[in-house]
Amino acid sequence: MEDQQQYFCSACLIEISESALFKRIERGVVNADQCEDCRDFGKPMRNSQTWTHPVLGKIMCKPHTGEVDDNFNPINKAGRLYMPGERICGLKDCVRRSHLVKHANKLVADPVETILAMVEAQAYMARKNPTKQQRELDGATERGSVS
Repeated sequence: MEDQQQYFCSACLIEISESALFKRIERGVVNADQCEDCRDFGKPMRNSQTWTHPVLGKIMCKPHTGEVDDNFNPINKAGRLYMPGERICGLKDCVRRSHLVKHANKLVADPVETILAMVEAQAYMARKNPTKQQRELDGATERGSVS
């Protein structure tokens, strides 16, 4: 197997196949270094569904044109789920990459835990490396002349 160089979309960093990239360059496609979703952003899509979300505003979905399973999830030619996961639009067959919900990594701490850890670290560093004022206050305490 020969080593192929990896190419990524210049806008969203999704991997682009080498053959697709070179075909786009040969055809003279504008923004050939971008994936299909990024090139189509802002253009009216063919075979799209447009609706207005009460909070997010206008949403344009791109339905899957291939096979679907019994639960109406898109599948590829091998029978595996294509782009599995939840979508912000709520449609199971939407293949717009920007609609996929990205869940936070479970290893990432909650914001409250992060803040508490930072406060604890600052208190530790203050005890380890006292400031000039803290040293003077500690010296005054030891002599018994606290004002």
